[in-house]
Amino acid sequence: MEWMIASDSSCEIRTLPDTAPGVQFALVPFKIRVGEREFVDLPTLNTKAMLQAMTDYNGASATACPSPEEWAELFLMADKSIALTISHNLSGSYNAALAAREMVLEEHPEKQIFVLDTL
Repeated sequence: MEWMIASDSSCEIRTLPDTAPGVQFALVPFKIRVGEREFVDLPTLNTKAMLQAMTDYNGASATACPSPEEWAELFLMADKSIALTISHNLSGSYNAALAAREMVLEEHPEKQIFVLDTL
């Protein structure tokens, strides 16, 4: 595949159809932790179950950004990648994508990877 446009799940890229030949759109999900339960922010997320878990749990919920390995997996799928992340001021997703870029380019210097902080 020639092009990959990837985003963390803070972006609504999941609503874009795959209509451009040679371009794949992909999503790297955030995780939402409620007590011992983890919900993955994918289109299949059962938001009712997650909200019920939040209602039932007395502690604080937390989120986790995508890991560098998750970003790298997508970057390896294309010759050219553009990654869109939520602002680095709000999450570690941007830094994780930058780390993934470095990991991939060490072994595949021919790849072109651009990481954009959406600020």
